[in-house]
Amino acid sequence: MTLAERVQRRDNNFDVLRFLAASMVILSHSFAFVPSPPEYFYSLTHWESLATLGVCIFFTISGFLISKSWEDDPRPLAFATKRFLRIIPGLCAATLFCVFLIGPLATNLPLKSYFKNEATWNYFWTLLIFPMQFVLPGVFLTNQMHAVNGSLWTLPSEVLAYTLVAILGCLGLLKARNTPVLLLLCMYFFSENYMVSPGAPSYFASAFTMKNAQVWFSYFLVGMIYYQYREKIVLSGETCLALVLFAVATFKTPLVEVAMLAALPYTVFYVAYQALPSFHSFAKYGDFSYGLYIYAFPMQQLLAQKIKHLTWLTLFLASFAPILGVAILSWYLVERPALRLKRKCQARDNQPPTSVPEPSAPPPGYVQLAGVDQSLDRAAA
Repeated sequence: MTLAERVQRRDNNFDVLRFLAASMVILSHSFAFVPSPPEYFYSLTHWESLATLGVCIFFTISGFLISKSWEDDPRPLAFATKRFLRIIPGLCAATLFCVFLIGPLATNLPLKSYFKNEATWNYFWTLLIFPMQFVLPGVFLTNQMHAVNGSLWTLPSEVLAYTLVAILGCLGLLKARNTPVLLLLCMYFFSENYMVSPGAPSYFASAFTMKNAQVWFSYFLVGMIYYQYREKIVLSGETCLALVLFAVATFKTPLVEVAMLAALPYTVFYVAYQALPSFHSFAKYGDFSYGLYIYAFPMQQLLAQKIKHLTWLTLFLASFAPILGVAILSWYLVERPALRLKRKCQARDNQPPTSVPEPSAPPPGYVQLAGVDQSLDRAAA
């Protein structure tokens, strides 16, 4: 069965995969917040961290579904409205959460000084995504990491990826299947020669930031490629197993980056469209992955500050349930109402225009004279 045939069936496991991806990020960050050994996934693969693996799953799914979203409704304003209502309401709530709850609990400044500090209110620039803000005055200065919500650093890349889809769609370039393939090749050539090389121009971001953005965009473009070639791609367990084994065989070698780019997206879509009824029903409770992602970092930072001598494992175990609780509240109080608004807007836009009834024939004796309608009673005449 081709990927296109599977897409036509509404049942999928994307919600489960996004939940697992967000959980990977939380687990990986647990190593960064407290004194820990090197993260095990990176030590095993010499590729990227488990957090990056989770983000790559997000971007792969996003590239696929965002391409589908544009094809379903290729209107720029409607497309932008959908993306806005999925990202910004949750980000708004998370920003308020950090400024008015995490900040006061974690700052080493008196509360009056904290709220008078210009940097506190500058944090709301986060809502514009460009530029993203990461620090609050006096917050987490004694932690291993000082960022309040470092996970948000992927959002600018995500928004740029959405913008790329809209631009390509408006230019009609998404009709050409090989467009994302060419973009992927051009991006690698450009980044390796001009952006992440030792002599990269100073106007680019740090090599570390650009390298990560390159990885995320790669998986987003591969997700787009899978959607563009969905009628040609056949998902099979044998191919999935072969690609996974190939990736494992390249661990700790220079080929691991290419092998992961080949194996991970195929595995994601193979698992996403498996007939697993228990996974299909996961979505009925809600999509908590975004909430997990945007609230985990500050909550783990707060626990690492307040509770001493935590290990990476105890931090993960102690933090996951509270983070999930906040994510559930975010879904029911913020994200789901915003998505309902998105559906209402979509339903309104899809309504056919109201037809204007054809004028009926005038009744007998009806005369229009000099713009004045007069009904003459012939009997009276």
